[in-house]
Amino acid sequence: LADRKWRIQVRGGWDPEARRYRRLRRVIRGTKAEAERAARDLAAAVLEAPEAAGASQSFEELFTRYIDRLRLRGRRESTLEEYARDGRRHFLPCLGDLRIDDIQPARLEELLATWIEAGLAPHTVHRLYKQLRAILAWAEQMEWINRILLRESSRRLAASPAIERSLRLKPAP
Repeated sequence: LADRKWRIQVRGGWDPEARRYRRLRRVIRGTKAEAERAARDLAAAVLEAPEAAGASQSFEELFTRYIDRLRLRGRRESTLEEYARDGRRHFLPCLGDLRIDDIQPARLEELLATWIEAGLAPHTVHRLYKQLRAILAWAEQMEWINRILLRESSRRLAASPAIERSLRLKPAP
């Protein structure tokens, strides 16, 4: 294949002042495969850039970056849409404006209790909890939050009476 020009564009994180996403654009000369590789490399560099994130980011920004990371890793679009829908419904109303370094285990316990009180099925509560843990584990891996938060919240939530009640099997009528 002959070398061609390819225009790549990568979302570069949320700009709170402009209230929109930054976009990085590059023109690559080469094959389509080389352009795709350059786009993945640029996206990975933007996603992992320490100056683009940190403990001062909001949970909403963290959640958006997490979804972008999953997209970059090849997760199916239908899965990403489901995660985004869950985030809009269940995570962002309670945690969206909080800075991630302000999230405490007690706040996560309250969130879980809210889901249970809202009548969500135990399976749904468990799925949302696993998704939230995965997001926070990634933030910990990136060293944006303290690993004690994740460990402490897991211990407290696992021992929570509300979780035990919600996961208890009920006899069929």
